[in-house]
Amino acid sequence: MKIYSHYSECPTAQWHWPDFTPKEMACRGTGKLAINVRAMDMLQALRNELGKPMVVNSAYRSPEHNKAEGGAENSEHLRANAFDVQMAGHDPNEYIRLARMVGFQGIGEYADKGFVHVDGRENYAHFGTENYPRETVVQPVDYVIADPEPRGIASSTTLQATAATAAAAAGTVATGVSGLTGTAQIIVIVAGVVMLAGLLWIARERIKKWADGDR
Repeated sequence: MKIYSHYSECPTAQWHWPDFTPKEMACRGTGKLAINVRAMDMLQALRNELGKPMVVNSAYRSPEHNKAEGGAENSEHLRANAFDVQMAGHDPNEYIRLARMVGFQGIGEYADKGFVHVDGRENYAHFGTENYPRETVVQPVDYVIADPEPRGIASSTTLQATAATAAAAAGTVATGVSGLTGTAQIIVIVAGVVMLAGLLWIARERIKKWADGDR
C-alpha cells in the first residue's frame, strides 16, 4: 500500500482508475492518500458493471481521522480497503449483488444513512445498522402450461411411425406377389392382409390413447 502525505502528490502515472480521482479516495480529515491496488481494481470493476457514477463518502482514513470519526479500531478504511458509497440513484440490492460478484467480501448496509460499505477483506461479512428492503418475487407454485398449438393426429410422431410401417409392409407385399405362382400368390396376399390388419389395429389403439390424452 502506497501512502502520500497529500493526494495532490500522487503522480498521474500511478493512477489507473479512470472513473475516480485521488481526491475522492483521500482521507476526508487530513487529505492523506493511500492506494490499495487490489481494492481500487475491484472498485473500478464495480463501477464498470453498474455503468453509472458512484459518489464515495469515505475511502481511506488516516488513523487520526478514523479515531476522530469513531471508526472501528481495525477498520478496513485504515488499509484503503473499504469504500462507503451513496445509494442515491442506485438499486441497493443490485449494487450489493454486483459488489459480491467483483470480489468485495465485506458488505455493510446503512439504509438509515443512505450508503453501503464494501471492503476487500478475505472472509465473508455482512453487517450494518439497517438493511435496505429486499424485493420479494412471488413465483407461481401451481400452474398448467397450455399447449399453444395442439397437435393433430398427423403430427403425432408415434402414429406417423405406425403409418410408415404399414405403408412399407404393403409395398413389400405388392412387389413380391407378381413373381410367384397362383397358389403362392394367394398365401402371400393372405399373410399380407393379416399383417396389415394387425398394424391397423395397433394404429387404432394409438389413436384411442391419443384421444384420451395419453400422448
